[in-house]
Amino acid sequence: MEQLDVAHWLTSPAGQALLATMPAHNVADAFKLSTELRERGLTPEQSSALLTQSRLRDAARAKFGERATRMFFTDAGLQQSTRASVARQHASVFQRTGVREVLDFGCGIGADSQAFTDAGLTALGVERDPVTAHFAQANAGCVVVPTDGYALLGSYESREGLWLDPARRDARGKRISHPEHWQPALSDAIALAREFRVTGIKLGPGIRWADLPADAFVDWVSVDGDLVEAVAWFGTRDPGRGATILTEKPRRDDGDGAATSATGNLVGYYRTWRGDPSQSAAPLPARPLDAYLYEPDPALMRAGGLDQVCSDFDLAPISPGLAYLSGDAVASPLLARFKILDVLPLHAKTVAAELRKRGVVRAEIKKRGTDIDPALFRKQLKLHKNAGDGAATVILTRILGEHRAIVAEREGW
Repeated sequence: MEQLDVAHWLTSPAGQALLATMPAHNVADAFKLSTELRERGLTPEQSSALLTQSRLRDAARAKFGERATRMFFTDAGLQQSTRASVARQHASVFQRTGVREVLDFGCGIGADSQAFTDAGLTALGVERDPVTAHFAQANAGCVVVPTDGYALLGSYESREGLWLDPARRDARGKRISHPEHWQPALSDAIALAREFRVTGIKLGPGIRWADLPADAFVDWVSVDGDLVEAVAWFGTRDPGRGATILTEKPRRDDGDGAATSATGNLVGYYRTWRGDPSQSAAPLPARPLDAYLYEPDPALMRAGGLDQVCSDFDLAPISPGLAYLSGDAVASPLLARFKILDVLPLHAKTVAAELRKRGVVRAEIKKRGTDIDPALFRKQLKLHKNAGDGAATVILTRILGEHRAIVAEREGW
């Protein structure tokens, strides 16, 4: 059977019924299960497809939750797909700007199209790989055309909304770092963006500021402290930079964001910069450690927002060039907060003695501004020999240029 024929069979009632009976993926059981499927009259291609989908659905739960059990994936499509909470955020931007129709240009397995459709938008997907396009249509519940996006543009009349996620990996799955080697190239994507009223172009979160389009609003997005993407938005705001903080877990917040559930809600938004987003801010002056240490969300850091958050909350770096900040008590979804318990020389024996005295048997090890290996440092602490049931965070860093170990208590994410 051809791959597309297998894909059609897999999404048929018969294929879906068999998929529903598949056990959780287990490599050790794969051969036995494949043999059983063949004995039931399935072709080798059908058996392989069922096993592959079982494996990919298990892996996809981290991005799509329980809904993954009803979706269809390819390896490459899952790898580059937008997680559900982030796709909902994309849809909300189009909703907020009054867009009703969105062309999902290079839609992959349809994660964003799915979110657009769920939000009541009219989505049209385009994906040049026919198997991926078929799965995308099954996932998103909208029409997905199996062709090159540029081939469709001539017959696509709406110029309301465009979502564009360039392919940033090669045929072997290796990440492509240079934006002009993406498919489509970033310059081509930007030219296309200017044909639509509102456009979002998904970028890698580590993109160089020098590569950012000067007339876009570039938004870095994190989920529960993990930096997942940047998006160049056209037609939504004046040029600049911003940080969007999302969560997929229950999270207490009495700062900038609202209390959230486990559904991937927005907990914080920060506009960090107005003007050309490729320009860097001046370095911030450091000052001595105060009662609390703060670790900014990575989206805030990539968006160049440290100067503004320091100004807004009266914080300062604890050493020149470091993104550990200090000050009085502040509650914000933008900042992880640590209450300082002690400051020690950065020597494993000294830190181990202090943790032993405090009865610490569980320690979170963090570092910034030092070359120490946290895993090796943890072994040197010999926490398993301590008496007690305490926990602490040990932060290996510099304070005004001097290497120090901070023993702290985590009070926020």
